[in-house]
Amino acid sequence: MVEQKIGYVGLGAMGSAIAPHVADYALKNNFPPLTLWNRSVDKYEPIKEKCPGAYFAKELKEVTERCNVVFSCLLNDEVSLEVYGELVKGIEEKVVFIDQSSLNPKTSVKLAEMVQQAGGVYLACPVFGLPIMAANRMLVCIMSGPKEEKEWVKPLVRSLGKELIDVGENVATGSQTKFAGNGFLLGILELLGELYAMLEAIGYPKAAFNELMEKFIGSPSVSHYSKVISEGNFDPTYGFLITTGLKDCRHILSLGSDANPPVKLPLLEMAADNMRQAAEIDPTLDWSAMSIILRRNAGLHLFSKASEEDK
Repeated sequence: MVEQKIGYVGLGAMGSAIAPHVADYALKNNFPPLTLWNRSVDKYEPIKEKCPGAYFAKELKEVTERCNVVFSCLLNDEVSLEVYGELVKGIEEKVVFIDQSSLNPKTSVKLAEMVQQAGGVYLACPVFGLPIMAANRMLVCIMSGPKEEKEWVKPLVRSLGKELIDVGENVATGSQTKFAGNGFLLGILELLGELYAMLEAIGYPKAAFNELMEKFIGSPSVSHYSKVISEGNFDPTYGFLITTGLKDCRHILSLGSDANPPVKLPLLEMAADNMRQAAEIDPTLDWSAMSIILRRNAGLHLFSKASEEDK
């Protein structure tokens, strides 16, 4: 196997959970230690022990000067365009970029063109799962982009999660897959919010319905959000910040509005409106806090507290 010199850019909640597994893969394959970069250097100290020997780059172009494989996991489209604009300046030989960010498909295409012009190859590789699932290698990883480069890095990407789905060579398809999946989850959050508001209003023990979700549906994400909504604990540490969720909502709805003719998504439009209202109340909550608007509409207090029976 050709030696992979791997970098990771963006050490937020997901990046910090994934990068140690990348470091582990490099160590097991006798590849050099990782090169890491994050805009705020306070992210470096907590990850040092998990990425032994890692080099912490001061400038983005150092990452591409030192590496031939570069992961990225960035906040939004604007940040991604800015960061990649700096990354490509360091390309001296071919670099394969594995972008795990959640981006508009149009942005993924722009980044692929930018990277290609600089002599690199861009793969859109978003992931499904919460940070805790990333820490436990339980992610579902999506891959899209040129076949040859995908095959070269598939063992690496496969090591990060429980499943890998290759959706073809068009990088836009990777981003579209991510937002179709997030749209499904957004609809589930809307439905869970409605049901828990109704169950509380009729005096039903919410813990019983939460157990049903765990045993009947069986999805880690659905089980997690069912528990969060039932207890009214919207800490985004193990989930998805509501302002970031709103960004994804806009991208999901744009997939429909950009179609010819446009496709309406009434359930997701309703969910996005509830999320927007919840963000106005408190922008530091998890995106599942959209359910507080449904509680308000049902005449309940905004924040549910689990009863003794439910605990």
